[in-house]
Amino acid sequence: MKTITLQIPEHLDVDKREALEALTTRFYQQGKLSSGQCTELLNLSKQEFFELLSKFDIPVIDYDPSELESDVDNV
Repeated sequence: MKTITLQIPEHLDVDKREALEALTTRFYQQGKLSSGQCTELLNLSKQEFFELLSKFDIPVIDYDPSELESDVDNV
């Protein structure tokens, strides 16, 4: 596992947990981390992680509208 050091200026009111949540949710959104990897890094249950995603307005399931339409048509 890689270790990343992040230096945040003192005048910013950001703690370690907040920075980790922001990074993991963004990486999840970009497809760089799975929900399982995020829950492990954040020490959260899946439900807690999904609630965190909603805090950042990140959908749990991100379906492309054309893919969704195709999947529905094939049912």
